[in-house]
Amino acid sequence: DDDRDCGKWVGRIMELAVCKVLHNLGMLPKYTGYKYLVEAVLMGVEKEGNLEHITKDVYPVIAGQHQVSVWMVESDIRSMIERCWKNVNPEWLSTYFPQMKEKNRPTNTQLIEGIVLYLRENKENVSEE
Repeated sequence: DDDRDCGKWVGRIMELAVCKVLHNLGMLPKYTGYKYLVEAVLMGVEKEGNLEHITKDVYPVIAGQHQVSVWMVESDIRSMIERCWKNVNPEWLSTYFPQMKEKNRPTNTQLIEGIVLYLRENKENVSEE
């Protein structure tokens, strides 16, 4: 039981870290794609190894959990990124996406991978953010 409780706390801390990153990027819970994006990033953090095809792996799972189509998950995440990206703070961009040289809007996959990689590389500091 203690291990399960600990797992819940670790999961909750990571969820809060994902929400913090999204908030810093101007992506707020008022957008439909927000909850899908949070779940996609959390699944990516939990997934071992390569993130290739991350959206193909997680979209069907998210769609099933929310009883929507895979297309709806993809579309809602993309729409949120499109609305928020033009106002993103360049300082946060360089923090979360050091590999991005321009402010061009990332694809869903690029955003998910970027946040997952940031969180994986900064796992020790996540609870302090």
